[in-house]
Amino acid sequence: METWWAVVYSLCALCMAWLWSWWKKPHPKFPPGPRGLPIVGIAPFLGSEPQITFKKLGEKYGPVMSVRMGMKDIVVLNTYEVINQAYVKQASEFSGRQDLFVYTQVTQDYGITFKDYSDEFRRQKNFGMQALKRHGMSNKEMEKRILRESKFLIEKLRRQAGSPINIVPLLYQFSGNVVASIVLGKRFEDNDPTFLLLLKTLKILFADKKVADSIMMMMLFQNLRYVPPFSTTNQTIKEQLQILSDIFQQFVDDRNANFKETDVNNFMDAFINEKLNGAGKSDSSFSDQQLVVFARDIFAAATEAVSCSIGWAIICLLHYPKYKKVLMKEISECLGRDGQPSLSSKDQLPKTCAFLQEVSRFRILAPMVHHKTTSDAVLYEYLIPKGTQV
Repeated sequence: METWWAVVYSLCALCMAWLWSWWKKPHPKFPPGPRGLPIVGIAPFLGSEPQITFKKLGEKYGPVMSVRMGMKDIVVLNTYEVINQAYVKQASEFSGRQDLFVYTQVTQDYGITFKDYSDEFRRQKNFGMQALKRHGMSNKEMEKRILRESKFLIEKLRRQAGSPINIVPLLYQFSGNVVASIVLGKRFEDNDPTFLLLLKTLKILFADKKVADSIMMMMLFQNLRYVPPFSTTNQTIKEQLQILSDIFQQFVDDRNANFKETDVNNFMDAFINEKLNGAGKSDSSFSDQQLVVFARDIFAAATEAVSCSIGWAIICLLHYPKYKKVLMKEISECLGRDGQPSLSSKDQLPKTCAFLQEVSRFRILAPMVHHKTTSDAVLYEYLIPKGTQV
C-alpha cells in the first residue's frame, strides 16, 4: 500500500511540475498574453482568421503580446509602430527564420524565403534586391512590363464582355508573365503547357483553403505531418513544390546553356553572371541549386501576391459599386479615355491610391509570417529571448 501511495504522490508531483512549467513564461519580462489549454495552447480558439483573433487579444494585452501555441511561446506584434521598431529599427535582432519543414523538405537550405539569418542570407538578399532592380523592378521598367501585359488582359476581358467569367486564371496569367519577364527574361503564351502547369501548381499551393489551413497547423505542430489527414496534405505540398523545382531546374539548365555575358537582361542571367564572373568565384552559395529555389520562390510569391491583390480589389468594387464610379471619374479626369496610368500620375489619383491601400489593409496577403529573434532582444519594456518566434 505504501508503494502504491508513493507512486500516486510521484505522479501528482510530476503533473504539478508539468503544469507549473506550462504556465511559466520564458522570462519574467516576457510579453503578457493568454496561455490557452495544456498541449494545444490557444490553437483551438484562433478561428479561420487568426490575425483578427490576435488583433482582438491585442486590445486586452497590448501591442506586444505573447501566446502559447502548442508547446511554444510566440510573440505577436499588433501595431505598425511595434512592427516598424522590430523589423526595421531592430532588424538584425528580428530577422531570423524558423525551420518550416513543410517547405524545406524539398528546398533544404536553398533560397532565402525560409533561410535563417546569416552572412550568406544577407549576401544573397542584397544580390537579389540589386539584380531585380537592375533587370525590371525599377519604376520605369516595371511600368513598361505591366502596361504591356495589361493590354493582353484587357483584350481577353473585352472578348468576354457581357458573359460570366472566372477572372482568376486571367489574373494568374497576367501576373505570372510580368514576373516571368523579370526572372526569366521571357513571356509565355496562354496555352504554353509549362506555363499552365506552373499556374496550376501555384493554385493548389496558395488558393486551396484546405491546404492553407493544414499548412498553418503544421507550422505550429510540425509532427502533424505524420498524422492523417495532414500527412496527405503534406505529401501534396511536397509533390507540388517538387514540380515547381523541376520546372525551374529546366529553366536554369537552359539559361546556363545559352548564357551570354554580353546579354544579361533578367534575374537568372544576373545570377549566372555573378556565379561565373563575380562573387560566385569565391562564394559557394552562388550555385545552380540556389538559383533554382531563389528564382522559383520569387516567381511563386510575386505571381500569387499580384494576382491576389488585383482579385480582392475587383471583389471590393463589385460589392461597393458606388466607389467604382468615384474611382472611374477620378481616373477619367486624370488620364482621359485612352490615357495610360503611370507612377507619375499617383499624386493626381489620391482616391484611387487610398482605395488600393485600404484593400491591402482589409485583406492582408500574407498574415502570420513568422520571424525569429537572432539574439535576446528588448522591445519596449519586454525581453524576448533568442530563438523566440515572432
